[in-house]
Amino acid sequence: MTTLTWAALSFFLLVLVSGTIALAVLGLAGWRTVRGLQRGVLAELSVLAGRGAALEARAAALGERGAELQETVARLNRSLARARVLLLAVHDVRSAVLGIRAFLPTK
Repeated sequence: MTTLTWAALSFFLLVLVSGTIALAVLGLAGWRTVRGLQRGVLAELSVLAGRGAALEARAAALGERGAELQETVARLNRSLARARVLLLAVHDVRSAVLGIRAFLPTK
């Protein structure tokens, strides 16, 4: 074999080894990046799950508060109905008193 053939074979092996090393380094860096992303995604998912649980608890509390609110509104409506009846009674009494005062002499 000639010197040119050995030089070409040496150059080929050099490129092959350096390319393999470069691919290995890039692959390792990519793997580290993927692992870091997995850790970050898992951490964010756990935070998101915690927020979801908190929202679920708040929604359950709102349901209970809604029932309490409906009960309170019903009591308020009953109180308003009583107040209307009492107000009508006061107006009746007032008109009766004014009717009687019309017949009483004034000073």
